[in-house]
Amino acid sequence: YGSLAIGGVNQICPSQLTVGGDLMVSNALGNAMLVVYAGIGGAYGEVATYKTGGASVTVAGRTVVGGAHATNTSIIYPYCNVTNGAPVIFNLQDLVVTPLGRFDATGRGFARIGTVYNGPGQGRAAGGGGGYGGFGGGTTTSNYGLTYGYELAPYMPGSPGRDCEEFSSNWNGAGVGGGALRIRARDVVLDGQLLANGRDYYGTGNRGGG
Repeated sequence: YGSLAIGGVNQICPSQLTVGGDLMVSNALGNAMLVVYAGIGGAYGEVATYKTGGASVTVAGRTVVGGAHATNTSIIYPYCNVTNGAPVIFNLQDLVVTPLGRFDATGRGFARIGTVYNGPGQGRAAGGGGGYGGFGGGTTTSNYGLTYGYELAPYMPGSPGRDCEEFSSNWNGAGVGGGALRIRARDVVLDGQLLANGRDYYGTGNRGGG
């Protein structure tokens, strides 16, 4: 149990974690978290960037996320690169996610860095929600985020929304796009959760696309 973080937000170089045996993210003795941040990994918009990713977790043995403790959490947080969307790639053998475990990429996709919004489905003007598989929400017909990607192969992460009062003295931030879960495994037992939702920002920020 405990927490392990690899990499950092908006890093350039890729992250790698290789485990020669089993990987246990277990909540038996307390909360357990594995946080992995992706680097740039390749050019924005190119399929190869999202195929190879900006980080990798490779496990030769069994991967277990979760445990039997009713109040402790067991979570793997994969962060896509916030500027070009390169994901974390999990290369696993046998994966078990118990009812108390989860992979959580919520709000870990494209995001705003400073005054620059990243992502092809970003809100197009102040007050516009991020788009992805559907149009983002909006206060007008011209500010919502557009759709992008492939309906049957959604390999890119979600895009951010835009603040209703951006660049003003009340500017707080913006919603963040949902991340991408890229898991390659031989056998999977999924009793827990796989999450990749967009996330609101406090204040006047609009939700990012999932």
